[in-house]
Amino acid sequence: MSKKLIFSLVIFFPLISYSQDSKSPHSNLSNELFEKGVSMVVKGDLKNAIKTFKDIIDLDPKYAEAHRQLGIVYTELKDIEKAINSFNDLIKLKPKEEDAYWLLADAYETVGFTTEATKVYRKIIGLGSVNPTVYYKMGLVELENTSYNKAIPLFKKSIQYDSTYLDAYMKLGLSYLYMNEAKYHDPAIKVFNKIIGIDSLNADAYNYLSIIYDTQRKDQLATYYFEKARKINPNLGKRR
Repeated sequence: MSKKLIFSLVIFFPLISYSQDSKSPHSNLSNELFEKGVSMVVKGDLKNAIKTFKDIIDLDPKYAEAHRQLGIVYTELKDIEKAINSFNDLIKLKPKEEDAYWLLADAYETVGFTTEATKVYRKIIGLGSVNPTVYYKMGLVELENTSYNKAIPLFKKSIQYDSTYLDAYMKLGLSYLYMNEAKYHDPAIKVFNKIIGIDSLNADAYNYLSIIYDTQRKDQLATYYFEKARKINPNLGKRR
């Protein structure tokens, strides 16, 4: 997660909302400290920002935005265990806020804990999310685990919510291709043609069509699509 993202997340939440986090008698002081913490993050003074956000939490444990920003800063510093703890504390305070779960899932993915990240994605879906990325992310996990039958419906669901989601189409097509069975050739061909319909300069889509037709021993079609791919990307080399 980049500093640019940290800054955007900090600025995204209007300062006026921070005072609504809790009814602590220290709210005014907490708000003042939070503004200082935000300023420190923007200036790149992350060490002192951490101290400030922790001071807020000591004063007011229910100050949700302090937990959020503390977790984001820890993520930026690659201190993922502490980031995860902060985001879990945030979720306890805001159990129905989708963004809190996304931050937690991102932290898990940063250290390769895909099983834990997937559990969080399922919770996001349980909140009623229609964000196509959550299904795409879960599909990627299944694809990496070579569970193509599980990946396919997840990528389809992602596309259902965003019919122009090129990455989801590409992974769906690859899932069909990796099944390595003739009955999945036609679905894969449809997907790669759909990609070309959205992005006519997608060399990978043409190349995968060439591979499928080559497998089917349709040499003329295989050559045609490979030449289309190589025209877009001359670095493809020789046809397989």
